[in-house]
Amino acid sequence: WFYVKGSFTLGSLGDIAFATREMLANVCDNNLPTLALARQAILTITEPQVGLNMSFYVLPPKGFSHYCVAMLRFAGFGPTAPPFTITPAPPIRQMLQVSVGQNTGLNEGLVDDWVVDIGNVNCGDLMVSYGSGDDPELLLERSRMPDEWRGREEPAPCGSLEAKWVPSSSVKFPWEEEPCKAAASPCICASIRACRFVPVPGGRKRCTNGWETAFDVTSVSCDDCPYQPQCPPTCKDAYTPC
Repeated sequence: WFYVKGSFTLGSLGDIAFATREMLANVCDNNLPTLALARQAILTITEPQVGLNMSFYVLPPKGFSHYCVAMLRFAGFGPTAPPFTITPAPPIRQMLQVSVGQNTGLNEGLVDDWVVDIGNVNCGDLMVSYGSGDDPELLLERSRMPDEWRGREEPAPCGSLEAKWVPSSSVKFPWEEEPCKAAASPCICASIRACRFVPVPGGRKRCTNGWETAFDVTSVSCDDCPYQPQCPPTCKDAYTPC
């Protein structure tokens, strides 16, 4: 599930659900087939802030479901609401903020005050229908996941009990003190401050530590991850005909 709570109108729920779906489709790989089912949280009906519960399903390349689960759990690890004075905000917050700015007419700055949470992420086999462009063989052929995960510690298999990634869970990364090196996709890399996405031997790229000074901070290019505040909009970002 994915949960959002904030000061937005009921008329915005569809936009937020769409932005969430677009964001979730790009956490593990590029534009994976994703379904998000949204409904208002019953407990917030009489509250000034609206809660939105979303069940979601992502179809990763065959054989990479447990890798995608690990990435979603990692991207959601951290406090669900500000302030982030002790523990940094989870990477998924910035990814949602960028998606809201690119895919809706809402002010992405509103996300700063929202509660954003993700949990119960797991994987399994289901019968699904898919379009011709999302054939399993084509998904694997265009996927960046095999290169991004080559040489990394393999996550726990599907069916593990953990609902969330935590530093002591079995779904863990060997770089707990260096989150840049744990980011297995360019957009998760871009959402962690002062990381950079650089070429490594074999023609691949990896996220690694960058640097930050009073005048400069390393970042990820828009070619590697277009879902960033500083990246120019593309035709895909035009959410209305005009």
